[in-house]
Amino acid sequence: MNRRRYLLVLAALLLTARGAWAGNAEAKERTARTACLAGDYAKGVALLSELFVDTMDPTYIYNQGRCFEQNRRYEDAIARFQEYLRAGKRLGKGEKADAQRHIADCKEL
Repeated sequence: MNRRRYLLVLAALLLTARGAWAGNAEAKERTARTACLAGDYAKGVALLSELFVDTMDPTYIYNQGRCFEQNRRYEDAIARFQEYLRAGKRLGKGEKADAQRHIADCKEL
């Protein structure tokens, strides 16, 4: 009986922690978007870096490229889009084409 109660408490704690992390990630994503749109690309990119390290989701690298691109830092954007293509082992054709289009656009600018 004690073991079952222990497992239930452990499961509840894990679910609570997971929910808190998800809320924290959403808050970081919102703060990153706001920073990028407001011109504070350094803050936005730093938050996106933290999110990538936490999740290993290459979408955050792509979003770094977009942040740089929106703030007219084209060389930095190109580097992030190239890293996205390198790190995104499971990217589809559309995702790869989109990143390559952003690279081409940044090179033009």
